[in-house]
Amino acid sequence: MDGYQITMITQGVFALKADNGHFWSVGNSSDRDIIQAAKPSLDSTCRFLMFLASDRTIYIKTPQNKYLSRVQRCGIDYIEPAKDEPDVSCEFQLDSQDHKVVFVADNGKYLSRVHRSGAYNIEAYKEQIDEDCLFEPVDFQKNMIPQDIIAFKADNGHFWSIVNNRGRSIIKAAKSSLDMLCQFWVLPASKGKIYIMTPQGKYVSHVHYRGSDYIEPTKEMPDAFCEFQLFIQDGKIVLKAHNGKYVSRIRRGGINNIEAAKDQIDEYCLFEVVEFKVASFGILELFINNVTPVAVRTTLGYFWRVVEYQPMFVFDNEVTRVEVLDLNMVPSAKFFIEKGPSGMILFRTPQNKYLSRSHRSDNEYIEVTKDVPDVFCQFLVIQSYKMVLQADNGKYLSRIHRGSIDTIEAVKQDIDEFCYFDVVPFNK
Repeated sequence: MDGYQITMITQGVFALKADNGHFWSVGNSSDRDIIQAAKPSLDSTCRFLMFLASDRTIYIKTPQNKYLSRVQRCGIDYIEPAKDEPDVSCEFQLDSQDHKVVFVADNGKYLSRVHRSGAYNIEAYKEQIDEDCLFEPVDFQKNMIPQDIIAFKADNGHFWSIVNNRGRSIIKAAKSSLDMLCQFWVLPASKGKIYIMTPQGKYVSHVHYRGSDYIEPTKEMPDAFCEFQLFIQDGKIVLKAHNGKYVSRIRRGGINNIEAAKDQIDEYCLFEVVEFKVASFGILELFINNVTPVAVRTTLGYFWRVVEYQPMFVFDNEVTRVEVLDLNMVPSAKFFIEKGPSGMILFRTPQNKYLSRSHRSDNEYIEVTKDVPDVFCQFLVIQSYKMVLQADNGKYLSRIHRGSIDTIEAVKQDIDEFCYFDVVPFNK
């Protein structure tokens, strides 16, 4: 086995590039997560960690602590991030050929890129090695293309924002000030066109619905409807969608939608590109990327702390959640702050686990779940003095009283007294 390849993928976070030039990624199919060769550029769904299972086999794990496993469904051996605890179906033999890596699953088949119903799955499928079985390991941190998060300002002075409309997410020129729902990345597509993507990994697409051509963040995998032709006019951008129409602010029933609607460019088709930054870090700069631990205090003087919950059932996992419990700084109230992209911060525990928004039982808890931070771990600093934080779901972090317990949750639509927090040096 090539020593460089094995060394690289056992040290830190790695990605795998298939023969179609796309990276392994966690995608969704029929309400379950599967591995696909889907992403033309790296994002948070392309991160993997590898661990030795035995002298001959390895485990592959996602940052969400799910082990990749061979899962047979309807006669097909999918590779899915399905297991909380590894078993024999999570073990893969690792070898190399032509400076790329090859994996053999527990059924004796080689992992391969397989085209099914328009998607490129990774499956334990091939009896013999061919080009579809060869994967190039990539150092995720070194090869992740830094993407500046940007916002788009329409002619009415309001920013593009993702808004829920009767169960559908659509884009409107809705926000007079920036927040988490105004964030976008621009990525290169084919033939000089671009993709627009949200930090949650959704591609913005032209969607025809009931006679209107909406712009919606709907696609896990980009297609032709996600490609936009880009023009510059008067220092602003103009976008032409797949239907040949220009993207424009369209007012319908008092709402400013963004739609692919215009045959000719007018003032409503011009959008200003704005660097995404909401507030200065202020006093937080003293603690960001510093070895100095901090504690987070509510307005009533109680500190955030990490609390472990034992599972109610044997098949459940242990949950580690942030609660508001003590007037004193206890060891579990210690955190470190790291700088994220474009005005965002991350919280890390001394055990090198990152705080993350977790959806459980219709609640949006803040829990300690991630070895490697992703978009769910990023919190936007809306205000640094008397800190206010916004999570990736667009909701503000708040102290929430449930029964006899006060938890920290990403739940508030508007800022109230329970959304303010002080960051102070940890001193125990």
